[in-house]
Amino acid sequence: MSSYPDSEYPLLCEYDSDHPLVRTYPIGWKRFRHPVNGENIYYWHRVERVITKDNLKDADVFEALLKGKDRILRKLQRNPRHAAKFLMDGQLSRDWDLIMKDGQPQALISWRERQIYEFATRGEGEGEKEYVEHQSSKVYWQRVAEFPCHHTSLPKGAEQKLSNLTYNSGLWGVVLRRGDNRDLWEGYRQYRDKARARACGGYKGIELASVTWRIARLLGAAREIEDEVNAS
Repeated sequence: MSSYPDSEYPLLCEYDSDHPLVRTYPIGWKRFRHPVNGENIYYWHRVERVITKDNLKDADVFEALLKGKDRILRKLQRNPRHAAKFLMDGQLSRDWDLIMKDGQPQALISWRERQIYEFATRGEGEGEKEYVEHQSSKVYWQRVAEFPCHHTSLPKGAEQKLSNLTYNSGLWGVVLRRGDNRDLWEGYRQYRDKARARACGGYKGIELASVTWRIARLLGAAREIEDEVNAS
């Protein structure tokens, strides 16, 4: 369940340093600005394991989000297979993040397992049932590109997967001819070469989010092209 006691939601908030009387968002949540689209802001809580674009400045929105998360935790706990995969000690495992929108669960996504499960419903009215459904790698990379900022590492094996893709000359050539993918690739290479030139290696600060976004866009594009070929 939520790490907050029942019916006791945190009132402490981060405040705007320039306007100390203006409430911004609840303590414990981190705010992230997309490295490319600066207007795309989202929040993540390391303990709650929730990602959301909901307006956490609004107390009612925040309460609805926490209650929605608790509701879905109870449902996951009632399914032994889901509990074993997604939960640990009644909370979401550190391997998984829960994407929420308008207080409702959207998907469970894992950087380590490189997987995504989306929530869906079957039936209508009283017979309606909610379940989770495994999605393709295209959907996974699209979500990573949407929320690229909150982890301290790339999705597991992401750079190796991109490197392998470049050796598939036919597919890779099509990827580079689509949209702005060649620019994404050149931008990634610049970040990669800069990181390799450092004594300690690795990506720093906003570099990691930018690299994550670029890799996700390229891998998502490749899978989309593969799907088109398979469907033709």
